[in-house]
Amino acid sequence: MDENQFARSGIRISNQKEVDPFLKEEFVKYGEWLRSYYNFRQRIRVYVKADKYITALNGHQVTGVFLHL
Repeated sequence: MDENQFARSGIRISNQKEVDPFLKEEFVKYGEWLRSYYNFRQRIRVYVKADKYITALNGHQVTGVFLHL
């Protein structure tokens, strides 16, 4: 495999059970729209949480986190 290829690609959206069913459906539609317009060469994971805030790795309460591993 050359360095520009990844074993997994695309965007995957995972919703927490407690997320409102209407929002879950809309996130699925948004994921489909994104895939139709953009090529995700590397796997992008999006986790949708039901909580208003989550705790970041630095201990701060935040509304979102972006990680590049």
